[in-house]
Amino acid sequence: MNPLLFTIGCVVVLCMFFYITERLLIKINFSIPNEVLGIYFNVVGVLYTLILAFVVVTVWQGYDENVVAVENEAHQLLDIRIEAENIPAHYEEPIEAAIISYARAVHEDEWPKLAERKVSALEDEKMDVLLQLRQQMKKDSLYAEDCAEMIDYIKEARECRHYRLLLTHSSLPDIMWVVLIIGSVICVFLSFLIHVKDMFWQMVLTTLMTSVLAMVLYLLFALSHPYSGNAMIDSHPFEEVELGGHSH
Repeated sequence: MNPLLFTIGCVVVLCMFFYITERLLIKINFSIPNEVLGIYFNVVGVLYTLILAFVVVTVWQGYDENVVAVENEAHQLLDIRIEAENIPAHYEEPIEAAIISYARAVHEDEWPKLAERKVSALEDEKMDVLLQLRQQMKKDSLYAEDCAEMIDYIKEARECRHYRLLLTHSSLPDIMWVVLIIGSVICVFLSFLIHVKDMFWQMVLTTLMTSVLAMVLYLLFALSHPYSGNAMIDSHPFEEVELGGHSH
């Protein structure tokens, strides 16, 4: 969804709601003093601001953790490719091939599925190939010492993948979205009730507030879906792994 269209849509709905509310208030002769409404508006506004700030920070931290997890896993895979040059040739070639195959599968097959919070079995199969090679090196009495670092690197790569996949299942609870959306509606509605002599400027200020709320909610939605939409995390680090760290 385009953020600009989302904001414009919210403003259009606001204008319609504003007109209907104004007509209704005039009809029922609504007359609560602005001082009283201001107290309620301040209380709701402060509480909503605290909740919104907490959620924004939490969601941003979660998004940042996803980015770091992707980069850490890719860096770990690159370390394995580099370390493969220091182990016996009969292990180097299959490890190199397994890393390239795994990285290609992640950015070509797994990435589109992550948008739907799904995990492909293909990447697990590719990782299993590396784990099988790790077991062979551990049991190889002749080269186990030479492959000690490689054995640790593959284990760390598996842990990096596991952590990255765990993060993909984290999301903002539905109840939190309910609180945020209803809170926004209440704030906007209370602004309608405050009487301003110049209705034009009341409409302008309320529109600005609605636009900010709409943009923040859109930002939260985008950041809480790190593998889709406008804030999608790029799979470029895995392309670098496939190309040996020399992509441009």
